[in-house]
This record gives sequence, C-alpha cells and structure tokens, in this order.
Amino acid sequence: MKRINCLIPAALSLICGVASCSWDATEEKKAPESMPLLLESQVTPPTRSGAAGFAEGDRIGLYVVNYTAPDTPGMLHDSGNHADNVPYVYNAQQGLWQAGNAEGVYWKDLSTKADLYAYYPYGTPDDVAAYTFTVAAGQHLAATAEAPGGYEQSDLLWGRTTGVAPQPEPVNITFRHLLSKVTLSIDRTSLGEDLQGLPMTVTFPDCKSSVAVNLAEGSLTAADNPVRQDIRAMEENGGYSAILVPQTITSDAPLFEIRLDGRKYTYNGDLALESGKQYHFNIAMQPNALVVIVNQIVEWESTANIYVDNLEVSDDDGSGDDTGYDINSESEGVRADRAALIAFYNRTDGANWKNSQNWCTDTPLSTWKGVSVTDEGRVRILNLSNNTITGEIPGCIGQLTELTSLQLYNNQFTGSIPDSIFLLGKLTTLGLYKNQLTGGLSENVQQLTKLTSLNVSQNQLSGPIPDAVGNLSKLNTLNLSQNNFTGNLPESIASLASLKTLNVAANRLSGTIPEAVTAHSNWNIWNPETNILAQQEGYGLQMP
Repeated sequence: MKRINCLIPAALSLICGVASCSWDATEEKKAPESMPLLLESQVTPPTRSGAAGFAEGDRIGLYVVNYTAPDTPGMLHDSGNHADNVPYVYNAQQGLWQAGNAEGVYWKDLSTKADLYAYYPYGTPDDVAAYTFTVAAGQHLAATAEAPGGYEQSDLLWGRTTGVAPQPEPVNITFRHLLSKVTLSIDRTSLGEDLQGLPMTVTFPDCKSSVAVNLAEGSLTAADNPVRQDIRAMEENGGYSAILVPQTITSDAPLFEIRLDGRKYTYNGDLALESGKQYHFNIAMQPNALVVIVNQIVEWESTANIYVDNLEVSDDDGSGDDTGYDINSESEGVRADRAALIAFYNRTDGANWKNSQNWCTDTPLSTWKGVSVTDEGRVRILNLSNNTITGEIPGCIGQLTELTSLQLYNNQFTGSIPDSIFLLGKLTTLGLYKNQLTGGLSENVQQLTKLTSLNVSQNQLSGPIPDAVGNLSKLNTLNLSQNNFTGNLPESIASLASLKTLNVAANRLSGTIPEAVTAHSNWNIWNPETNILAQQEGYGLQMP
C-alpha cells in the first residue's frame, strides 16, 4: 500500500450499484440483491510521505451491522452481522473498491439503516473486541506483487460511519491512524565525505509490536503476551520512518540504533508513544556522537508541517514590512538558529512566557527577548531567566552551536538536563539554577571544556557528582548546592586550579573530604563551614 502513510482525512464512499448507477426511491421496490454496496475511494489531502493514495490491490475489511428498529442500532459481533469482514479490493483504474467475495454485499432492503465499520490492512479477526494486530519487523521491505511493503502493512487504519440509510449518494467512512509514527531526519554533513553516501540502517530495538484493537470503537489495549521484536525503519523522503505500537520506552534501553559503515550510534531517551500521533526527531550526526532533538509531536491527521528544519519563513506577514529586514537573506546558520529557537518556543508553550517579545516574528534574532547574536547573526547568548517557562528543556537547544552563554535560571523547567547541552562546545557559562530539574549530572559535562561557570543549584538533581567535573579546567564557579546529590565529594575538584567559588551545601553527600581538595590554594575562600560541610539533615561530610 503506497498510500495513507501520513494522510487523512481518507474517506471511503459507499455507493449503490456501479459508478454510473442511479436509483430513485419512488421507483418500484427492487429486490435487495439488485442493490450492491460498492466503496469509492476519496483520499485528500495528499499524504505527507509523498504517496499518492491507496494502490491497486489494497484490501480493507468491512463489517455491516443493521439497525434492529428504526432508531435502534445493532451491535457488532464476531459473526452473524449483515456483512462479516468482507474484503474490499481497490481498483485504481476506476477509483472503486469492489467486494472480494463471490456474492458481494447488498443492502438488507430499501429502508433499514446500518452502521459500517472498516479497517486496513485486511486481516482475520476472531474477536472484534480484541483483534490482535502486529506491526512488521521489516518495515524497510518493499511491496511485491503478492503483498504490500512492511511499512504499509503496519499502518493500522480504522473508520466507522453510523446510521446509514440506503441511498444513492456516497456515504463516507473517514479513517484515522491508530498507531504511532516516528520519523528521524538525519543530517550527515558533519561526517566525512566517505561516509555521507553510504547505506544506513535505523532500528528500534526490542519494541512491543502487537496490540489489541476494538474494531467497534477504534480503541487500543495492551495485547496479552505482546510480541517484542527489533523494528527496522523504512527510508522515506531522505529520512527514516517506522510505525510503532503505542507504548512507553524508557531510557534504560536504546530508543533507536543507527548503523553506518560498521559504526553503531545509539540514543537512549524516554518516549511515551500515543495513538494517532507523530514524533519527529531531527538528528545531526557527528563522527562520535549524535545531536538529537525532538522537534515536535503532532496529531497524525494534522496537515501542519512538523519538519522544523524545513521551516518556510517569509518577511511578509500581510501587514507590510517596515523594518527593511529581508529574512530570506539570512545565512544557513542563522536560519538553523531561527528554526531551533522557534522549536524551543513551541515546545515550552512560549505563548505563556512572562516575556516573549518579538519571538517567532520575521525580525532579526537580536530583537528577540533574551537573544544576543554574533557579528554574523548567530545566537551567542540566550538568557530566558525569570520568565515563568514550564516543561522540559527541549533538546533543540543543541542546535545553537555558536552559543557561549545559556541562562535559564529561575523558571519552572522539569525533567533532566538534555544531553544536547553538553555538545555546545563554545559554552562558557551555564545557569540552570532555581528550577525543578531531576536526574543526574552527566559525565558528558566534561565536553564543555570552555566552561567557566556552572550553576545548577536549587533543583532536584540526584546521584553522584561526576568525577568528570575535574576536567573543566577553566572553571572558576561550581555551584551544585540545594539538590539531592549523594556519595563522596570527588577528589578531581582539586585539579580545578582556577576555581574561586565552590558550593555543594544542602545535598546528601557523605564521607571524608579528600585531602587534595582541602589542600587547594583557594580552600580558605570557599567557606567550607557554609558551602561544603553543611548537608541535608542526616547527611554530612567530614574533614580529613
């Protein structure tokens, strides 16, 4: 099925007779067998994945349930309905669906209304209340003359229309997607030319791949003993897409793996997949790392363009341009920064920030509240402190590759510190204090080799203070106070020769302060009684 990948609304129209038939209810009553039900396909708008619609030979399953009285609908049963899972086959030349059984499907009579239920791809449900559906493991496999491709046969669609009276006019069944779609848009430009054109594979390992479908309601529940398998994504429009069963994937296992020329890149991240939604990741590949950004989550049926990296911008919003600024003249780097900031705004409900002056307007980035730029117009400083911002810090922050100062303090950010921050190699100051951040401080912090100030105090961070902080040789301020850090104070702090301020108070540290730390030349200005020894009640550090 080369077709409703990202589409909708997709409609099936129920008509009487052939496409040119006519029927007048005032005519002499006809025998029911002379009024077959045919389905006509109407697929608009075109699918976002570029497919043209349903393809020749595609099959759906149709159930027809008659009303038991003029205003009393019947119930869908496993069998004994007016029509039980009749396959309808698509004739692309005529644009019609034709019953795939020998006898066809007919109205009961000229007056009895019916409810219609349809689904794709065609299967053999033995329980309409809990039909077990399994997505294909090899979604990269192409269609053959005998079967649709692995991706197409995984795209579970469902539709229903109720109270249909026998009539000559088309009756639409609008389908919707029941599963989740994940798309990876991958930028290889940072790799060497020898790697950029080589074949790549993308796999979602050890996923639940089966689910129970209620064909009467179009709802999903967990399958009994669900099948788990590695799902290989399909290459689509230069990216990679997979259809997955709604499930929660936690960061203790890879969300996806990318293999290229014998190398394996993995990404671990929490993701709660919901029915009928798309998840788009924008990824920049580097020789030994991935920069991963979740750009947007949208309804699958939305016609909105979710690809932030392909964002179309204009300097004419219909109100006239009195700034003289031509947004289309921006360099590729500035446009990438603009896209990253817009994604950040959207992911953190920017409309409810305390101050978002000029954000998402067709004006220079330097006019946006909290943004300072380089001579070339790239984002150099982002200061959104004291701005009542909620939600998690979006990973798209990692696209601001010229950033030297990031100040997000005194907001209401939750979740963990995204790994993409640790790829901002030009960062000198990082202020995330006075938020509600959780999780640990990653060893990857050592990648911020130009950092002079790190302040993550007054959060809910936990776990050990990583030894890697000792690799931040330019650090002069380190404030980790008022969190839930545990374990020992790392001896590596003693190697920070430029450290003027150290504050680890009000944590859950224990053990003895390393002698090398107490011998540091700045020990006498660190105020150890207040800034080091003072821990949460029940915890405490000891002097050597």
